Amino acid sequence: MLPLEYTNPELYSILRQELAPYHLHSFDVQACGAACNEGFTVVLKYGDNLSYTKEKSFSQHMMKENIEDIRKFFRSAGDDIKKALISDYFKMMKNE
Repeated sequence: MLPLEYTNPELYSILRQELAPYHLHSFDVQACGAACNEGFTVVLKYGDNLSYTKEKSFSQHMMKENIEDIRKFFRSAGDDIKKALISDYFKMMKNE
């Protein structure tokens, strides 16, 4: 899989828009994507050593007609990423 910003700039832009309210940036998540049979698959890796993964496939129809479902997925991912970063931070502080 290749970086989402190169494989599908439109989805990458939506991802960045949905992460912004959580004060997350592009370096907080590794976003990759690849074309699949009937659409596009997005894989998000995040957390310490990119140990968490969230993946979803979107149909061509969904990418053209139903952007709100894509936004919901990225919003949900934003919430999970923020929780993982907070958890990883407290684990790191506990181990020091």
